[in-house]
Amino acid sequence: MSNNINYRAYSWLFIGDEAGKKIGQYNTGTRMQHPQRFLKDGNIIFQDTTDNCYLRTWINFRDSIPNEIYILCTFENGGDLYAFERP
Repeated sequence: MSNNINYRAYSWLFIGDEAGKKIGQYNTGTRMQHPQRFLKDGNIIFQDTTDNCYLRTWINFRDSIPNEIYILCTFENGGDLYAFERP
């Protein structure tokens, strides 16, 4: 037996319709990026405060679900791009 333990974390942003049925998801990896606020106008706000990230990202879901979302981190390092996956 090995004493080595391999911990893994996965972070998903699930998207559903008004009835609560799952439409798809964004796999945001292990950075645990998730929205801090949901606004009634269809926007969600991301502000990652890990790894010295400080930029805020607004993503609009009012008219459609974006095929990709780009979540900012810093001006120096940019951010992360995530693809929308349908079941």
